[in-house]
Amino acid sequence: MSWKSFFTKQKKQDLDQGLERTKKSFFSKIAHTVAGKSKVDEEVLDDLEEVLVSSDVSVKTTLKIIDRLEEKVKKDKYDESDILTLIAFLILVIAEILVKYSGKSFNNSLI
Repeated sequence: MSWKSFFTKQKKQDLDQGLERTKKSFFSKIAHTVAGKSKVDEEVLDDLEEVLVSSDVSVKTTLKIIDRLEEKVKKDKYDESDILTLIAFLILVIAEILVKYSGKSFNNSLI
C-alpha cells in the first residue's frame, strides 16, 4: 500500500501543515539560540543541544550532531564571525544523518 492510498487528501494537507509548523518552529528555535551570540563556545553548543532534544531529536542523534559540531569547532578554531558558518554546518550534519538513515547517498564534500 502506498502512502497516497493511506492518506486522504485532507489528512495529507493536515500532515503537511503540521510538518511545516514543526520545521518553522525548529529553525526559529535555532535562530533564537544563536541570536546576539558573538562567538561559538560551550554555551552555544549546550543551547543547541537543548534545542535539538526539545525538538524531539533523539538523545543519541543529538549527541552525534553535537560531537560533530565540537570536532568542527576545534578543528577550524571558530572565532567571533563564525556563528553563521556553524549553523550552516549544523544543517549539513542534520541532512547527512537524515540521508544516512534513509538509505540514500549523500555528498558530504562540503563537510
